[in-house]
Amino acid sequence: MEKDSIGALLLVKLMQKGRIYAIIPSSDCTVAEIKDNMISVKNLTYTVSTRNILDDITLTIADGDRVAIVGPNGAGKSTFLKVVLGKLEPSEGKIFVSGGTGEVGYMPQHLADLGELPEISVLNFMLSGRKLDTLMVTIEAKLAEMNQPGLPEDESMRLAHEYSEAFEQFMAGGGYDAEGELLEVLLGMGLSGLDLDQDINTLSGGQKTKLAFARVLFARSRVMILDEPTNHLDEKTIDFVVDYLLNFDGTLIMVSHVPSILDQLVTKIISLDGRGGAVIYRGNFTEFQKKKSQRDTDMAKLRHEQEKEEEKLIAFIDRWRSQKPKQVHDRERKLEKLRSDMVDAPIVQAQISVKFPITVEPVQKVLTARGIAKSYGNKRVLHDVVLDFQRGERVAIMGPNGAGKSTLMKIIAGRLPQDEGTVDFGDRVDLGYYAQEHESLTLTSTVLDEMLGVPQMTQARGRSILAHFLFQGDRVATKVGSLSLGERSRLAMAKLVASGHNLLLLDEPTNHLDVFARDQVKTALANYEGTVLIISHDRDFVEGIGVDKILLLPENKFGFVGQVGE
Repeated sequence: MEKDSIGALLLVKLMQKGRIYAIIPSSDCTVAEIKDNMISVKNLTYTVSTRNILDDITLTIADGDRVAIVGPNGAGKSTFLKVVLGKLEPSEGKIFVSGGTGEVGYMPQHLADLGELPEISVLNFMLSGRKLDTLMVTIEAKLAEMNQPGLPEDESMRLAHEYSEAFEQFMAGGGYDAEGELLEVLLGMGLSGLDLDQDINTLSGGQKTKLAFARVLFARSRVMILDEPTNHLDEKTIDFVVDYLLNFDGTLIMVSHVPSILDQLVTKIISLDGRGGAVIYRGNFTEFQKKKSQRDTDMAKLRHEQEKEEEKLIAFIDRWRSQKPKQVHDRERKLEKLRSDMVDAPIVQAQISVKFPITVEPVQKVLTARGIAKSYGNKRVLHDVVLDFQRGERVAIMGPNGAGKSTLMKIIAGRLPQDEGTVDFGDRVDLGYYAQEHESLTLTSTVLDEMLGVPQMTQARGRSILAHFLFQGDRVATKVGSLSLGERSRLAMAKLVASGHNLLLLDEPTNHLDVFARDQVKTALANYEGTVLIISHDRDFVEGIGVDKILLLPENKFGFVGQVGE
């Protein structure tokens, strides 16, 4: 990734013809200089059909806050972020973002949410995060104008002032140090091999996603909003992102289902309860869980006491209505006030119920692969991969992004042809494949239609299985494209459960699942009697399902949990 130093290149341009102009202070501030950012949400309601996804929420996120938005899948976490950013129009209420949403760095779950990417080089795309690309163009243009012979004095002074303003903003945005910071971020994100002059639209989807995230980090906007930012990142890259965010001194708002990451990065939790409400807790995720548990206990106790008092008042009113009208009237006023002050009963978090059954027992030798190789153009992704899986084994595939993990799994699943090698299955092997991008789901189908696509599935059994994955009532008629990514994950998992496979290929199965669902899936897989091949960057999950053998790519070496990646 060799490139002439941005700072040196600019300095040469400044010294052309021996003319360097004095810096005239500017009153304008850049993204890096914006202070006292605040996000104020008042009486926010967002409705889809007749359901209030967000219901009368009022809160403030102050400058420097480090906030996590948590809640069950479908509670409206991503919706909340999009409403704050102005990407969705609230049904009611007001949102104020000081500095405007243009001064907010945003990384969505899906790159498509950023819209069409410009035809621009990797270098200029990164520099644009701090507006350094346009500032350099402005500086060069002003220098060229100022170097014209015979300029009137007032014109020369105007150009000098405009130049100095642009140069001041360039320096505030990192100036001569920008290139080093830029290269550091690209290296940390695993993108050090990119050609800086390459058009970003020639990159792969995975590279574009990581580059867009790298740009958000490099921009260091005073407000950074990240929606499940560590999905699909390998452990090394996750460590870099966490370290980088720990050193970020602006306002951080993020959605994540990984407790260890939230414990490190956030000091405030906004908990969406799944029925439109929000409660704010101080502390990290572990502290939030303790406080929420205590709050739920206290609320349940208070609700119980209020209901007992309500019963007593009603009994008195019913008994003495005709004989003691004055006292009855007094009790009726007390009952009215009690009901207006009655607290909501705490929501008991519905949890998915998962069990992976086996329809047919396979033979001892489940899978044999020899000499698997795969290339994309001139890039060899896999070379001479050898696998032998016995019945009941649990193997994880690990390695950095781009090492070929998903490619290998797709080859084994028969979704992608290999260039070389063979894949053979034992007798009675029934393979189930969970794709991390949910390619098996049809966005225009309903939830129930997807389930009825499973062989030999009846409507009654399909509805029963869906209910275990929290799709009940009218929710089974919801279009798949309208589901949150977490809900799509639950649906894909439900289809897998319904099929009774004895070999499961799971590509990042916990991405997008909330903490409760993640724990349920982990427990179910720990009790599963079949064979598992899994891709996951969640070490706790991998250990929790009983995996002890790891295939490490691209080295094609086998190791054991506790020995690999230490």
